[in-house]
Amino acid sequence: MLTVRTISSTFLAAIVWLVIGVCGATTIKAEIQGATRTVFLDFQPTLIGNQNRELAFVGNLSGSATYRIDLPAESPFFFIGNANDLVVRFGFIWVDVSFRPFEEGRATGVMRLVREPQIGQDDTILIKMSAEGYRVARTEVLDFGRVNTGDTVHRQVWIPRNMADNENWRIVGVDEPTFELTTKTRPVGFGDSLFFNFRFAPLRGRDYADTVGLVRSVNGTDIDTITVYLYGTGVDFNVRTTIDYQTIVTGDSAVSVVTFPAPTPGNSRYLLVHRPARPYVLQLISNEPTPKPPDSSMIGVAFVPTEKVMYTDSVVLTRVNLKDEILDTIKILLTGTGGGLPIEAGADIVDATIGEQHSVSVEAIMNGRPQTAYFSYELIPQNDGPVTGSVTSPTDPARNQVITCGFATTPTEFRNVTQTWVLRRLSTTISRQWDSTIITVRQYMKARPVQLRMGWSADTMRKRIGDTVGVNLVVITDDPIDVPVMLSSVAGTVRYNATVIVPLEGSGIERSIVDDHAEISFRFDGPISVSSKTTVIGTIRYVVTLGDADHSPLDMQRAVIVRGQGTNEDIATADAHVIVTNIWRYPGGGSRLVNPTIGPLVMDIDPNPVATNGTLRVTDVPSGEGALQIVDAMGQIVADLTSDLRAGITSWSISTGEGGVLSLGPGTYYARLLVQGSSPKALNSLVRLFVVQ
Repeated sequence: MLTVRTISSTFLAAIVWLVIGVCGATTIKAEIQGATRTVFLDFQPTLIGNQNRELAFVGNLSGSATYRIDLPAESPFFFIGNANDLVVRFGFIWVDVSFRPFEEGRATGVMRLVREPQIGQDDTILIKMSAEGYRVARTEVLDFGRVNTGDTVHRQVWIPRNMADNENWRIVGVDEPTFELTTKTRPVGFGDSLFFNFRFAPLRGRDYADTVGLVRSVNGTDIDTITVYLYGTGVDFNVRTTIDYQTIVTGDSAVSVVTFPAPTPGNSRYLLVHRPARPYVLQLISNEPTPKPPDSSMIGVAFVPTEKVMYTDSVVLTRVNLKDEILDTIKILLTGTGGGLPIEAGADIVDATIGEQHSVSVEAIMNGRPQTAYFSYELIPQNDGPVTGSVTSPTDPARNQVITCGFATTPTEFRNVTQTWVLRRLSTTISRQWDSTIITVRQYMKARPVQLRMGWSADTMRKRIGDTVGVNLVVITDDPIDVPVMLSSVAGTVRYNATVIVPLEGSGIERSIVDDHAEISFRFDGPISVSSKTTVIGTIRYVVTLGDADHSPLDMQRAVIVRGQGTNEDIATADAHVIVTNIWRYPGGGSRLVNPTIGPLVMDIDPNPVATNGTLRVTDVPSGEGALQIVDAMGQIVADLTSDLRAGITSWSISTGEGGVLSLGPGTYYARLLVQGSSPKALNSLVRLFVVQ
């Protein structure tokens, strides 16, 4: 800094203060006393090691003269210029003085100039100087931020350019070699400033910190220090990751991409250390990762399985700097499983019946969904049978995960069968079968329902008095029998005329009187197998006698079967008749009958024959019991008076026209009275023949 000041000597007072001028913080004053002029220079505060210049301009000097330095200035004040050039010109001289402090504090100095020749006025000029030096406590923080390992980042510490020419710098610190001061001895000029350049080049991923002292000295004296705090973080590219492709069906492919920071061009590069084997396919450009703008790289790995097994491999890359030093490593673990169709699948067709159509679907579900490839399918039968099959979805090449096959059957015979097919998965681009599934379909038949009824081996039997006859009880069906119907029991009751036939009791056969009627109870326990249209389940044996009629019904009242271990099931029944062929008959055609079981019963018809009116009377019938029926010559019941008899009525009017209780047309009739005897198996019976004219 250079300041010009002017001093005038126009005052003749004993002591005159003259303020020449002020510039900044520097003030120049002068006093004149006789032949001596005194100039005061106050320098502005100056940084240690820097210099501050003041130019004193002393005017109003008489004559032409030269001044010489009689008392030179001492450090830290310095006269600047040529001592032989202190010549008065136009009444002025210029004195150039500088202040260069080397320590803190206030400094004063004197410089004396003597005029030659002396003229008694302004013969002596005293320049009295005062100034103050100060030291700067300066700190700088350089934060380089996050820097990729292998990369380099620069930061600067700036200082003013107005420093001494003979200053020197030394570096204190920098223990961490990752930080480097590239301007090692002196700052570098740039415009009107100077700077020190620091470089941060991390090789490992971690935090870095250091402290550096920039010590400035002049002529061997330390002037000040700039303390620089250095911070930075190295960022590793180390990548440890796994690509798990899960399950990819054989013949298909899948691609996964791993993204990571890109190396800085010119600082580092990647080297492929390990390349995976097939079925992994590495996708690189010039054997290096693919750039992914703006600041990333990526590696694509395709998984193309050919077998249904697990595959494990890896990709390893290292990043090196320009010296081929390893900076970090990228390791990608690869896992994947080849998938496809299941080994086997199947379904059951249950309750299949002959003549009816049945169907079922089977889904073969692959353990992975095709992503890029298309596949076609075919179904190949392995044995013959009633079941047919086909692929129903997809019918064209597709990427389906679920393959559906349909199976149908219309059985023509009762037979359980098991059939197998092979479902093949085929490539659509090459001639190759990738895998297959064995599909098993089982057909289980259900027998068609069979309706049963109970009947006799013959519906009419013509027998002679005295014959011992056996008649078969049979189970009859009109339905087809797929499997034999198994009966655990068959039971029932049959009503008959006890005066005409006498049943023989035996195993499962018993006689009884129910509601004044003779009945046979039968029960046959199984197992009984019904496998044909007519199945004999037992035999009833009886003896034909001369009774009160020329025939006897075998009237089956009820039949109950039990299928397997089921419950009772009533079935339809059929009746039969026993006709007695050797009964003596009257000339008029009437049968000569007897009353073998008359007991105490009394029954009269008066008159007999009945011309217009008559009366039928009964006696000795217990109250509320008995059965009374009027039967024609053909054995058909034309009137049933049982309800009247049990109600206590004992007589009934007979007429040939209308008006009577019994209105009968001409013909031969039988009045048949039955009452249970003293034994549960005894039946008293009385028959009277009468004629209506």
